[in-house]
Amino acid sequence: MLGCGVSPDNFTFPSVVKACSALNNVRFGTLIHEVIMLMGFEVNVFISSSLISMLESNSMVANTLLSMYSKFGWLCDARKLFDMIPKADLVSWNGIISGDVEMARNVFNQSSKVDVVVCTIMISGYVLNGMNNEALEIFKWLLQEKIRPNDVTLASVLCACADLAALKVGKELNGNIIKNGLADRCHVGSVVIDMYAKCGRLDLAHHVFRRWFERDFVC
Repeated sequence: MLGCGVSPDNFTFPSVVKACSALNNVRFGTLIHEVIMLMGFEVNVFISSSLISMLESNSMVANTLLSMYSKFGWLCDARKLFDMIPKADLVSWNGIISGDVEMARNVFNQSSKVDVVVCTIMISGYVLNGMNNEALEIFKWLLQEKIRPNDVTLASVLCACADLAALKVGKELNGNIIKNGLADRCHVGSVVIDMYAKCGRLDLAHHVFRRWFERDFVC
């Protein structure tokens, strides 16, 4: 069609989008979305509904597009795409965070449904970007909202405490870990030891090490 010089219209794209979704063709689906945006068809209700249907049925296409836009610094396009995804998953949130942490925070603040997974992703994203105080803010908000942190959440927050040498908060978290029976999980225990060591409490780090029931080569 394109080879013959015939331009696609608002009736062409929905069929092509559906075909990409059915065939799980990520590469061509990405290309089609770029063409739709370049030609200004994204505002067309008929085409937009087809795009949303594709994003809902094929998260691989959605997350590949999101990752690409974030990587290239096309933050406006990344945000628009993220808003179109009916059910953003772990990969979707990581994609938006990799582009701009502050933009991810704005998305987080505007989200109607935030659970422990989303909070943990935000905390991890902040820690990876050296924004440890912001990570602690998200954790405090999580507790205020009565959302129960899991072992991954606690490990991420402990990393922030270690980098900030926040011994008091770190000790409170360790108490929470022991209370909830998570102390014997090696990936949590290793972060606790690292936190105490970075806070200058090698005695406590050694004590935690000795209490472990499960030890592997990471220790």
